[in-house]
Amino acid sequence: MLADTTIPPPMLRGPRFASLTAPLSQGAPAQDSDDVLALQQTLAQRLGDPLTLDGDFGPQTETAVRTFQKRLGLKEDGIAGQVTKRALLANGLSGDGNAVTAAKSDYAPGDHVLYYLDTKTLPACLKAHADSVADEIAAAFREWTRATKIAFQRTTDRTAGAAITLSFCSQTKTNEYAFDGAGGCLAKATPTSVVFDAAEKWTLQTTPIGVAAVGDESGELFWENATFELMPVALHEIGHVIGLGHSESPADVMAPFYKPGRTALAPGDVRAVKALLGLPNA
Repeated sequence: MLADTTIPPPMLRGPRFASLTAPLSQGAPAQDSDDVLALQQTLAQRLGDPLTLDGDFGPQTETAVRTFQKRLGLKEDGIAGQVTKRALLANGLSGDGNAVTAAKSDYAPGDHVLYYLDTKTLPACLKAHADSVADEIAAAFREWTRATKIAFQRTTDRTAGAAITLSFCSQTKTNEYAFDGAGGCLAKATPTSVVFDAAEKWTLQTTPIGVAAVGDESGELFWENATFELMPVALHEIGHVIGLGHSESPADVMAPFYKPGRTALAPGDVRAVKALLGLPNA
């Protein structure tokens, strides 16, 4: 029996695209109906709106694509190309869908807050770069320190009583931090923890780690090869740790969807966290 073997049990995953590079659009010939159906299913989930799931890219699907692109600040062309598909595969960063609230923490300006990075949980793609991972996490905390006057400091002593623990967890874990495999939810946060999905192919800002997204011999890029930058996700999740919810502005770090290249807070993030903590917006 399966239960008596070391073979992991089968797991049904959410909709995935057969290709990340093949664009889907209204009126395009010879489109794979299964790919269009996956697009419709994912759009319905991400937008929280019902769609007719028929595998036909019609006006309703194009409108949904444009709505999603607008929310992320992407080019609103109604075409589900590589950029839009990548964004769709990355769910709400904290795993809370379109929620706009977060648990309020007790951290306040002037506090000295210890955090602990559990390097033993680093996935294979990051194992050899623990120092670089720590540097990016520290840089993310520094961004929030400048805006909040909360001093975040790393401790390497698990027993030091850190207020915040950062770690990685895989989909095989049977606890509240279980994830959904590659793509989908990237991380989750509470006032005392940030947990990243260990199944993702994580990349760093300054250290090449050999997991660049590559395709097959034809140059096609598939969803299994999608990579995600650690820094933008860490920035977003620390905002939730402090108590910020999601922003409606696609320019903000606290926008609910992953966007690469974010290494600093946007003015909207700074205004929001100062308002949350009662600090003047100078």
